[in-house]
Amino acid sequence: MNSSRRKRQRVVDVTEEILIPSASRGTQVVHTVIDDQVSHNLRTIRRTTTPYFAPAPSAAEPVEDLSSSADDYAEFHFSAVPSDTEIERFLAAYGLEDDNNTAEEPEGDQQRTFVTLEHDSTLREWTNHTERFLDELLRLEGLRGASPTVCSLCPASQSGVPQYRCSDCFGGRLVCRGCCLRVHHDQPFHRIKEWNGQFFKKTTLQAIGLIVQLGHPHGEACASPAPGPRACLVIHTNGLHPVTILFCHCSKIVAAGDRTEQLLRAELYGASLTDPTTFCTFCVLEAFHTLTLQSKITAYDYYMALQSHTDITGLVEQYDRLKPFLRTIREWRLLKMLKRSGRGHILDAVKNVQPGDLCLRCPACPRPGVNLPDNWDSVSDDLRFMYLLILAIDANFRLKRRAVSNDARDPGLLSGRGYFAEDESYREHILQYADQEDISTCTGFAAMAHANTKFNKGYATTGVGLVLCARHGFIQPNGVGDLQKGERYCNMDYIALSALACYGPHGRLLYSYDIACQWALNLRRRVADDKFPSHLKLELPVGSELRFAIPKYHFWGHTGDDHNKYSLNLIPGVGRTDGEEVERNWWRHDATAASTREMGPGSRHDTLEDHFHWSNFTRLAGLGKLLGKRLKTALLGFTVHHRLFDEFSSGIDDHYKDSWTAQLLAYEQDETLPDPYHVEPSGLTEKEIKLRLAAQEDKDASEGRPSLHQVTPSNMLVELLEIEELKRRFHQKYPVITKEVLNLTPDIFDRRAVIRRRIQNVREIQAVYMPNVPQLLAAELPKIAAKLKAKADELSRRQRGAAATPNPSNSAAAAAYTVPPEHIPLFLPSELPPETIPDLAHNLQSTESLLREGQMRNALDKLRVHLHIKTRLVSFKARQTRHQRENMKAHEQLDTNNMKIRIHKDKYRAARQAKLRLDGPGAWETEWRRLADNDVRGLRDFDPLLTAENAELPRRQVVTEGGRQISWIWIGVGRRDDDGEAGDLGGMNEALRGEWLRARARPLRYKEEVVLVKEEQRRTVVTLNVEAAEWDRRAHLRVATCPILQQGLAAYAAEQAALLRGLGSWFQQMWQAQASSGQANPRDEGREIEVEGGTVLYSFGGDDSGDEGAGHVAPLGDFE
Repeated sequence: MNSSRRKRQRVVDVTEEILIPSASRGTQVVHTVIDDQVSHNLRTIRRTTTPYFAPAPSAAEPVEDLSSSADDYAEFHFSAVPSDTEIERFLAAYGLEDDNNTAEEPEGDQQRTFVTLEHDSTLREWTNHTERFLDELLRLEGLRGASPTVCSLCPASQSGVPQYRCSDCFGGRLVCRGCCLRVHHDQPFHRIKEWNGQFFKKTTLQAIGLIVQLGHPHGEACASPAPGPRACLVIHTNGLHPVTILFCHCSKIVAAGDRTEQLLRAELYGASLTDPTTFCTFCVLEAFHTLTLQSKITAYDYYMALQSHTDITGLVEQYDRLKPFLRTIREWRLLKMLKRSGRGHILDAVKNVQPGDLCLRCPACPRPGVNLPDNWDSVSDDLRFMYLLILAIDANFRLKRRAVSNDARDPGLLSGRGYFAEDESYREHILQYADQEDISTCTGFAAMAHANTKFNKGYATTGVGLVLCARHGFIQPNGVGDLQKGERYCNMDYIALSALACYGPHGRLLYSYDIACQWALNLRRRVADDKFPSHLKLELPVGSELRFAIPKYHFWGHTGDDHNKYSLNLIPGVGRTDGEEVERNWWRHDATAASTREMGPGSRHDTLEDHFHWSNFTRLAGLGKLLGKRLKTALLGFTVHHRLFDEFSSGIDDHYKDSWTAQLLAYEQDETLPDPYHVEPSGLTEKEIKLRLAAQEDKDASEGRPSLHQVTPSNMLVELLEIEELKRRFHQKYPVITKEVLNLTPDIFDRRAVIRRRIQNVREIQAVYMPNVPQLLAAELPKIAAKLKAKADELSRRQRGAAATPNPSNSAAAAAYTVPPEHIPLFLPSELPPETIPDLAHNLQSTESLLREGQMRNALDKLRVHLHIKTRLVSFKARQTRHQRENMKAHEQLDTNNMKIRIHKDKYRAARQAKLRLDGPGAWETEWRRLADNDVRGLRDFDPLLTAENAELPRRQVVTEGGRQISWIWIGVGRRDDDGEAGDLGGMNEALRGEWLRARARPLRYKEEVVLVKEEQRRTVVTLNVEAAEWDRRAHLRVATCPILQQGLAAYAAEQAALLRGLGSWFQQMWQAQASSGQANPRDEGREIEVEGGTVLYSFGGDDSGDEGAGHVAPLGDFE
């Protein structure tokens, strides 16, 4: 995991011990406190040095001779990292206690120095030579020592007047007009300058007489040249160039071709077919094409940059050729796609391009007839997942288009032949569903989706829907369509089936969609509807051959109890597919939204098609590294999670495991059976209790029993409990608050402001339902203030090392002491004096008791989750973490998780204590037991008390694994075994079954991932070789009448075949090298493996040999 956070290492050092005479301070000792900040990647250290002045001696006292008392403070020469105690001793010795703020810090004396690496040192060294570099730049503006009378290229006896220098030719020689024209006969788009006696002034080659002759090779004159149009302008990578063009019109015109062909053969692209006046060089088209695909620069910005490069002042009149440039770019994009797809090698193929033919398809996905074995559809059931096609669907609401232009005025050039679905058929289908609403969703992401579609006024297109392969991110042919009104069934059904149609007959299929739980319902019925296009009424797989999933990140936003069947962590055969590749895909294209939203429909489609094609090509080029990395991660993940599952499973009886496995296997074949992953809650959750209370109060109000305040009693109690939770978390994060902590942590003030504001808001309501609270508060606050003031004084004295002395004004100071909001009592019913609790009206006592029960249930659930995470974090750290940086990260994760454990532990205890005060002892204590510290342990952890006893027992009496008892928090809440005892597996609740099945699924998914990646590597190489062979066939597929064209066809086909074979060979070498190394991870590279509630960084480091700290993977073996 990359992080920009900095780790602070505070180093205090006595770096200066000198006497500084000062009129204001006398003679003082200067010491320096150094504060280093080391970046996470260890490449930068930022050092702040702050001088501190010791207190000046009084005038009556002589200045102490430091040389004679060096031993008195020599103890403060610290090591590299002193302890906090050493720092405090050092500061106290010189009167620099932070709490009293007695140290004087001279203004303007704080210095910052940077400890930097080589590249920054080089920059610093360069700053010492700035003037020299500047002088050289200015030197180039003159004649550079050239003779103003003798041309550097002409013979000495026939020298012309040297006046011209080329800005693009190397060397910048000063030459005469004749030599300048001769040198630039084949370089007509260079920029030249003319010396006017004082400086160089811009001019053009056309101005000094250069003429570009087309249709003839270099040095051959045309007997009958035909002049081109006037005001010809060539757009090149270095600016805009006025050019005089002559076309061939002599006897060789047949070989030269017509005017369009003469231009193209000179690598000039005319902006129109009839007498064009604007031409783009192939070089500028290639340059812009690459720049826009990589950086998403618009054609407008690129053209304006070229125009500014030509003349930024505006003194030279320039013709606006932006529109011809835009038109040329659209045509160039289409030609490149046709060329790369091999359409030029098939006679009349441009007219007969089939849907999706121009797309670059994923070589790793299963494609029958291309990269699958002949018997792929008859393999055993346990191997059918190898040929599972996983498609991901999503909508993007950034790629909008304003209601400008229309399809008649701006038609697309690719319509249905690329990534967008065929326009006409798609529009006809959408018009039949003009009134269809958005897809309903159960997820919390619905609000986000609504926000994305909110501002649609004035837009003809509100976004796009897209399908890509979920494992490799290749956008699918015909898998993109415009959205007109949000994310509707009619749009997404058409796009999903249109992309699938390009695959032909297929076996197993899985669709990943963030709202798959809604979209999958009635999909077959919608496809079978008469309105649905007949060419997309595909025969979808039946039964478990067709599955639907929700991407892993989006899954946690869904609230349904039956959603486990959509979890990619639990669906068999998907490996470690996360389904979020479609979301990661959008960052590549969101940057185009600023320009495409202003385009017409055809221009926008052509532009996006080009960017989609580029995205697929970059995916292809990076496929070797991607699959190699995934294989390493999968091997490591299987090894780790297989071991963790074995450890987890060893303490559970085989009877339970066999029963749970049988339930799971039956469920995977028939999803109508009960879901074994689902755990029914043993009681009402906090949320359910709140909803029931709200419903009861609504019923009371409807029956004529309204509440005394517009805020109901239950809502008041809920608010008080939420404030209590804020206070609990505040105390966990800041157990002790000193002035130093306040100075370094401004977050404290923000948290206090929130707590104080919410307390103030609830007091008015509380006074209505609990009239005695204001009197109780007035009596308690002074007592609390006195305690806090005394505690603060004691802490201050302890830090100064002073003895405790009585303070006669302590009571007055306490009276003025403001109680921080985290210490203000809330006076919930359970906090009132016991004699007043029964007198509470509005059922406040029973309502709080019910809410406390929900709190306890919620706290135990969260406690179990974080204890399980702790077990895995500790296990990983012990086995895998070797280096300092990884240890620091592991400690951070453990500290964060431990704080959450403490919060939920304290929450349970506080809730139980409150319920005990409200209801007194009773039968409820059987269900909600007292939570001791030794009860808060993981499922496989030993009781800490037994562990301590084991150290004192003889070896034969030590409690071993077989005698280990599970903490009661892992047993069914409120349930006991038949013999009434709790603590062994007989009382294991459903939560353990669900956790065990999930632990079983993790190594299974990693094992599937290993198999899938190996199969994807095989398919990738096979596909590249098949496509290379197809290019070999294309080399001679078309017989051209022109031998030069025939040569070009063969050369391009051979180049493409070599490229594909080269990629395949490179990928194979990469994977073979990885396999022969036997390492699960490369050096110094981290890996993240998902756990519930977060991620664990699996990081491996080592020396250059790769031995130390390398992750070696055990053989897979069999795993069931």
